[in-house]
Amino acid sequence: MSESTENKKERQESVKLDEIMRLLFDMSKETLVNMLNGLFGETLDPALVDITKDNAKFVNEQLEIIEGDLFLRVTKPLVKPYLFHIEFQTAEDKEMAIRVLRYDLNKAVENQRLTGNNNEFILYMPKSLVIHIEAHESIPDEYKATIIFADGDTKELKVPVLKYWQLSDEYLIKNNLFPLLPLKIFLLRAELDRLTRNKDVQAKQEVILRARDIAEKIAKEAAELNTIDILIDDDFKKVLKVISNLFEHLNNRYEVDKNLNSEVKTMTELVFDNTAYTRGERNGEYKGEHKKAVEMAKKMLLDNEPLERIIKYTGLTEKEIKETQNTIEARAKPEKN
Repeated sequence: MSESTENKKERQESVKLDEIMRLLFDMSKETLVNMLNGLFGETLDPALVDITKDNAKFVNEQLEIIEGDLFLRVTKPLVKPYLFHIEFQTAEDKEMAIRVLRYDLNKAVENQRLTGNNNEFILYMPKSLVIHIEAHESIPDEYKATIIFADGDTKELKVPVLKYWQLSDEYLIKNNLFPLLPLKIFLLRAELDRLTRNKDVQAKQEVILRARDIAEKIAKEAAELNTIDILIDDDFKKVLKVISNLFEHLNNRYEVDKNLNSEVKTMTELVFDNTAYTRGERNGEYKGEHKKAVEMAKKMLLDNEPLERIIKYTGLTEKEIKETQNTIEARAKPEKN
């Protein structure tokens, strides 16, 4: 039986959304490690760890392919690997705990280790999290499953749930989850679904315009993070790309106004260009002010002013002042014949 046009469209849209979600986690090491800290309550230092994406596709004993959304491996010197597993959900799934267990067990088997006597396997289970994007009734704070072994021993599996729709922009930024800001656009999908069923074309137009405004707001928030060096340029570009792609995904899905796709894409490009120009101006201004401060420090050092006074009036650090002192002394030394 051939696949219906509607089902094929839904599957294509789902695949595209998965790609967009993965792009949100295709960030620099520092951004990605800080995101993991915010999501899992860890305190990993980006300077001391390495992070890589791990395989998320497995073949079971029935030769069926099962695929999780995202596995991340964090390694630290002299410490065992940390495996993190993230599932993205847009719909309710009462069997979520079983799905996560299946993925995690396959990952643990893939990474199995033998003990020193080669008689006992060690299975490292990942630390898992489900991110529910859209609001649904009966979404729990954590998914649970109780595993009962043949000897009567039991183990309770608990998978925490992050309810994205409840999180403010301020929360996301404070907890280093700012790459997830673009998902705010996606939260309008449920409303657009309802309006599509009701065939309310005018209301759909109003909602998609609201989505455009949200896209612009998020782009400007990302720009502010970029100007203060929290969201580096490459990550900033990716966030802007996801904003544009998510808006286009939503707009095309509900066939509202395709002209808005180019408008939002142009907006994100302008935000990037304007931010880059502002950063350039700021850096130039900083360099000029810094040069003046160094010249003042030189004069004060030659007048034997105390270090505390030089710091107070120049704004330079003690290290910068000592470097300036070294430069003065080097130039004062007579050249050797």
